[in-house]
Parts: sequence; structure tokens; C-alpha cells
Amino acid sequence: MERSRMARRQGTTTNKRKPAAKKSKPNIKKSKFRRILTILGILFIIGVIVGGAYTAYAIATAPPLDEKKLVDTYPIQLLSAEGEPLEENGQIREYVSIDDISEVMQQAVISIEDRRSMSITGSTCAGLAAPCLRT
Repeated sequence: MERSRMARRQGTTTNKRKPAAKKSKPNIKKSKFRRILTILGILFIIGVIVGGAYTAYAIATAPPLDEKKLVDTYPIQLLSAEGEPLEENGQIREYVSIDDISEVMQQAVISIEDRRSMSITGSTCAGLAAPCLRT
């Protein structure tokens, strides 16, 4: 039913029906973000479970440690320019206690490995990122 000119000016209608409520559109961006976040969360949880299961399996099936295998290594055989061995037994190693090694020597060996090792207390972001950037 068409409204009269007077009703249009006043903003009233002669029809007593209520106007239809507008349907709100679901926010597509929000639902996509929520869906992606949920999928990533589920994948993370699955990764933690699989990683934990693999770690438990690796620990359970690991061979027992043998100190002799850890300490004894194959000696290096030094050869002369003619190809003859310089020593019959190869490299001679003598194991000593850490207390028998001077502090200067300990710091020298550590500094060769990592120049920052004496100033840091554990792992650093730069130390963890370096191998990733090298590969």
C-alpha cells in the first residue's frame, strides 16, 4: 500500500506492518581468520603429539651407552710426503681431568668454538638463527 504525501513527510505509515528486519551478513574476513587460526592450532597440537610420540619411541629403542665407544676413536694416521706412516700407532691421546687443564687453555678452546660463549648463559636468538640462515 502506498503512503500518502503527508505520511511520508511525517515519517509514519498508514500500513501497520512492521518493516522487515535486515539480515546481517556474516563477516567473511573474521570467519576466515578464525578458521585459519583453528586449523593452525589443530596442526600445532597434532605436531606436538607426533613429535612427543617419536621422541618416546627414539628413547625407548636407543641402544645402551658404552663409555668405551664414546671415548675411544679411530686414530689418525700421519703420512709423510712419500706416503709412509710417521707413527705406527697413529695419534696418541691421553685423557685428563678438566681440573688438570689450565683456565687459559679452557677459554682458548671455547673461544675457538664460539667467540660469544663466555658472555652468554645459554642459547641466543642469533645463535639459533645462524644455522637456519646458512642453509
